Amino acid sequence: MERFFEIIHNVFKDINNEIAYIKIVVDDISKNLIKNALKIIIASQKVSISHLVRMFDITYLKAGRLMSRLEELGFVSVADFG
Repeated sequence: MERFFEIIHNVFKDINNEIAYIKIVVDDISKNLIKNALKIIIASQKVSISHLVRMFDITYLKAGRLMSRLEELGFVSVADFG
């Protein structure tokens, strides 16, 4: 279990380092929202626009923009139903 927490800590450290270098120029999608979304995605091992709407109490449009930005940055990819 200790190893698990060490791995999670390193993942968050890597995410924080990655986000520190990302320049976000998309309208109202902030670095903080992306950082928090990544934490939720890692913790829940799932992501969808509806899930982001519920977790952050944001509009569907804003969640869609957030999902698009996460995809542009390479953090998520198109769903694989195979």
